[in-house]
Amino acid sequence: MASVMWLNLLNYLSKLIISFDEYLAVENASRQTRKNYKSDLHTFFTWFCESKQTAAPATHIQSPADALRPITADSINEFKRELRITHTPTATINRRLCALRTFFRYAMLNGWVQNNPAQYVPNIPQPKKTPEISKYIALPPVQMLPSVLDLP
Repeated sequence: MASVMWLNLLNYLSKLIISFDEYLAVENASRQTRKNYKSDLHTFFTWFCESKQTAAPATHIQSPADALRPITADSINEFKRELRITHTPTATINRRLCALRTFFRYAMLNGWVQNNPAQYVPNIPQPKKTPEISKYIALPPVQMLPSVLDLP
């Protein structure tokens, strides 16, 4: 019975992804951004429902607020931790966090949530890129032996 409830929640959340995608289209998000964000949200919502982050989802989901209520900053941090454990590239993790922040801003605009649970989940710092030239360390000047300098 519990797994059916989680499946119902996942189905409802999938409908919210469609609504969010329509919003992104109106906001002129690129096709690639829309595709990535839909995939990122689907990945998170699937992970969330499969990991059963809460004791039990609402048996009857009446609204988007009901569907989103169990998602917390702690669950998003746990998702981030799981991604790191599975060696997901840092750029992908950060994009997924950005997708979640953007989605929950959209949810706030619609009055579905009071605050954004992803707002204070920080990105993973990217390693600083060094300029190509700094890869090469200048060698010290060549020191010739005194006897070589005296050759005709």
